[in-house]
Amino acid sequence: MNKTIFAIFLIVTAGLVGCLNQPPAESASTTSTVTYIPTTAIFANPERGFYRYAQIDSSDPYVLDSQTLTVYRQNENVTLLYCLFVLDEFVEQPISAAFLETIAQNFTAVRESGLKCVLRFAYTYEWIDEDGDGEPDNLPYGDADKATILGHLEQLRPLIVANSDVIAVWQAGFIGIFGEWYYTDHFVDNPAVPYEISAARYADRLEVLTALLDVLPTSRMTQIRYLEQKRILYDETAPLAPTEAYSGMDRARVGFHNDCFLSSDDDVGTFNGDDPTADYPYLAAESTYTPMGGESCAHNPPRSDCPTATSELALFHYTYLNSEYHEEVLQSWVDGGCMNEIKRRLGYRLELQEGVYQDQVRPNDGLQVTIQLKNVGYSAPLNPRDVVLVLRNHNDLFTATLPDDPRLWLADGNIVTLNYNIHVPNCVPTGAYELHLYLPDPLLPERPEYAARIANDGVWEAASGYNDLGHTVVVSENAASHPAAGGISFVGGECVQETLYLPAVVLSAGVG
Repeated sequence: MNKTIFAIFLIVTAGLVGCLNQPPAESASTTSTVTYIPTTAIFANPERGFYRYAQIDSSDPYVLDSQTLTVYRQNENVTLLYCLFVLDEFVEQPISAAFLETIAQNFTAVRESGLKCVLRFAYTYEWIDEDGDGEPDNLPYGDADKATILGHLEQLRPLIVANSDVIAVWQAGFIGIFGEWYYTDHFVDNPAVPYEISAARYADRLEVLTALLDVLPTSRMTQIRYLEQKRILYDETAPLAPTEAYSGMDRARVGFHNDCFLSSDDDVGTFNGDDPTADYPYLAAESTYTPMGGESCAHNPPRSDCPTATSELALFHYTYLNSEYHEEVLQSWVDGGCMNEIKRRLGYRLELQEGVYQDQVRPNDGLQVTIQLKNVGYSAPLNPRDVVLVLRNHNDLFTATLPDDPRLWLADGNIVTLNYNIHVPNCVPTGAYELHLYLPDPLLPERPEYAARIANDGVWEAASGYNDLGHTVVVSENAASHPAAGGISFVGGECVQETLYLPAVVLSAGVG
């Protein structure tokens, strides 16, 4: 009997010792699905929405107050400022060093406030209509000639390059009253007949536009006032093909500003006067990949009322509008009940739909992440924007930059899917990490107010500019094996291999 018990004891003991010598068992590879709730909140997001207006004349220069601009952003959800510089003192001479410094100081004020410019230069804003026919009678109009404009563009080059981070879009301007390329002394053969533009004068206009695009970094675009002028300038009646979008070619960098939105049947010359709707397919396609914005210039019901306004803002992919003009049109949108919809949808509005996330990952393996989102705004994001996944806890922060281009997240009702298996290097310490989506401005990555906010409840973290994906990832030696694929890796800490986005106070929250 004792021999039997001793034998059993030896067998059990051997089994226990064997278990102790085995590696820990792997956890089964599991995922969690997070469904996101959209919000109807109206909030500030960079490079979109209603803008505030600022006009700085060289004859009466001043520097904007950055605190006032900050209040626009904080209290009115404004992120764009219409920055109009009127070169009325320099129609026949170079821009003075003093006014160039004034321009630079105003860019600094805009940056300090977290806003960006819809930028325009013009030489005259004088409009005298003595006979009441709707046409200016103040010939000569007072704009500059081609040689002067080209010289001024060269003077502005260093300022534009140095401050492109706070230029949302640069309207072509310069030519004619208001810089709208119509009532001009020099870019038509007969200023009294502004609608007759010869081939030679179109060539002059193209020379100015080409010079402006050469000054402007290729990451930024410009706008002109009239559809027909772009088609003639580039001898191209078809809209941009998707393969041409964001190619850097000049034609792909020219959009439109409609400064008489809904103000007549043809928007005061924006569209073909004989058949305005014939131009609709062209502008709908062209504005998919180029900037579109403007203002109304007259109350014109019923066309300027809510039904047409919301329809055409969506059809033509409007990114921005003037918050101050035209007053009656804006009030009609309030009275008609569509103003809040317009405030929400101008530009991009990105809603998370669903995320499927791996729960645990072993160091040196891959983290599987699938995110579905939809752009429910009127347009795609205007300028380049990075797409970054963030792992964060109290002690550590790691980022992975994805190859996606948010400018291709079109406002077409389709789901955008981000599906990646991302390498988690050995240098990532074990522990629990929050997962965030970060959409920073690549030129201002340390400024959270320039990061894009997702339109879902409970995701936005203003201090960092992160969007909380509502999931915790556990990095564990016991996680199931899931090899990485695709060449994307988290970096940070001892894993630094590329730019690490580290806004202020990013480690003030987090699990771990």
